[in-house]
Amino acid sequence: MSHRLHDTAAGRRAALAALLLVAAPNSPALSQEISPGALETPPVRNAADFLPARLLESPHHRVRKDVRTDTMLHRFLVDSDLTEPDLGPIEVLGDDFLEAMVRELHAIAELRKIENLGQLKESIGGQSLAETTGVGGKLIKKPVDTIAAVPKGAFLLMSRVGKAMGQLTDKSQPKTNIIRIYFGQDIVHQKLAVSLGVNPYSTNETLQHELNRVARTASIGRTGARIVIPWSLITTLVDEELVEKHVVDIASRPSVDLFDENLKQLKTLEVDRNLARKLLLDEAFDPIQETVMIRALASLGDVEGVDTFITNACDAGDRLDAQTFQRSAELLAQYHQTRKPIEKLTTILGYPVGITGDGTLVTPAYCDYATWNREAIAVVTGLTDFATRELGAKRFVIAMTGVASPRARRELNSRGWELIEQALTQ
Repeated sequence: MSHRLHDTAAGRRAALAALLLVAAPNSPALSQEISPGALETPPVRNAADFLPARLLESPHHRVRKDVRTDTMLHRFLVDSDLTEPDLGPIEVLGDDFLEAMVRELHAIAELRKIENLGQLKESIGGQSLAETTGVGGKLIKKPVDTIAAVPKGAFLLMSRVGKAMGQLTDKSQPKTNIIRIYFGQDIVHQKLAVSLGVNPYSTNETLQHELNRVARTASIGRTGARIVIPWSLITTLVDEELVEKHVVDIASRPSVDLFDENLKQLKTLEVDRNLARKLLLDEAFDPIQETVMIRALASLGDVEGVDTFITNACDAGDRLDAQTFQRSAELLAQYHQTRKPIEKLTTILGYPVGITGDGTLVTPAYCDYATWNREAIAVVTGLTDFATRELGAKRFVIAMTGVASPRARRELNSRGWELIEQALTQ
């Protein structure tokens, strides 16, 4: 069986399309019946046609050939030797999350190399780590524990300490201790994760168990048991430059520092303190996503409407929705820095957009492969009408993370929209 995903981001786009149909009822394009020939059927793509070899297959995973594109994010089916065979393939939504899952599978396998080392067995009284910690066998027996198979989606945010909100407002406790409890990070644990190119705040419980096991071994070593981590056995992905450098830099910093940086940055952006805390304690975001998003917003300079963007980001339902807001902020920042300065951020029915000084509407689109379907027609036509009428927009741009089909490109251009594909790589 496959593990279904809770596609909040796709749901947000569908809701936007439906609401825009109501918002612009007099538009000729929306009031007329759309003929079947005017629509494009989302294709099933061949994974080998667009994935790099390292993501297509490795010793611990293989992406199946057929990839659906019906939600504008690729839907992958992945087989792995680290899951029980009778559980079937893992379903992963989106290129970003496939990249993360492949790194996590790699990291689990690398960490398990340490498990059977004689030096570790001797250091804890003749017992192996499997005997001591209950970790044994090579298969992940509970795929619900893995980031690739949790019920609500491929990559949901790890559960943060439930009482963190109350602790952060309790003046009787030292702030540093509260935040360290809140994030629950250890320096060795973090170093291991970063060296393997994985997110220290991953929701993958199997990965976190392995990281904690090896980090705990190192902690025993610091107390006199002479246990060291054999770093030479750890094949890093960072050395292969497969992880964005700025993300590695953020992941390498203590989480308490990230919290302080983000709180101060949001204050500089004149975001209400309560709203800032609400974002930083939001279960849908991890500290890396928050930091990347906030830094992108800060790079816009003295722009109006950051609080509006943050308010809507706080409505993110899960990790995928949070990724949509992070990528939206990055896309807007990229346009601001390389094309035209964005002077105002706003939302159209909850969807973040930017406005430049000359009236250009900049719409960020977090997608892998966009097709010209009923939803796309509704969104593009509705945005054009709404933004022209309510925002005085004169020009229209879509900046997307992925690519569009040839049909979608033609249709957008014919309607006066400029399309910037793979905008974050330019």
